[in-house]
Amino acid sequence: MRAKSNQKLIKQINLVKVFQAIREQGPISRAEIAKNHRLSPTTVSSLTEELIAMGLVETTGIGESSGGRRPVMLKYKPNSRFTIGVDINDKNIAVGCCNLNGQVIEKITFSPDYSNAKNLIAGAIYGIQQILSTVDPDHSR
Repeated sequence: MRAKSNQKLIKQINLVKVFQAIREQGPISRAEIAKNHRLSPTTVSSLTEELIAMGLVETTGIGESSGGRRPVMLKYKPNSRFTIGVDINDKNIAVGCCNLNGQVIEKITFSPDYSNAKNLIAGAIYGIQQILSTVDPDHSR
């Protein structure tokens, strides 16, 4: 039982290593990741396929060869996931959407009806719905 949990932990650690390598050094090939992080090519291929299936990484073309087969390059997709933040203060509500790089994709600010908590919550929900209707992950800035 313990060996299985250790294998899962090692796989998660390696998945993070591969993801960080693609995010920080991409476009990068699987072979470069394997070499730089002392992982087997099979492990890197398996983990990159997981990241591609999750939509966090994509292939971006063919790289230059230094002998042998030309490598398939991988790159990180910062617009594959988004976060939404809501700031409610005494004057207005601001709702913003950021990608995985922390870049603001969309932001709206408006003055809600502060007469009661129900109206305030409805205003925040309205702002979130507006942001969701304007963000297109395939064509975000």
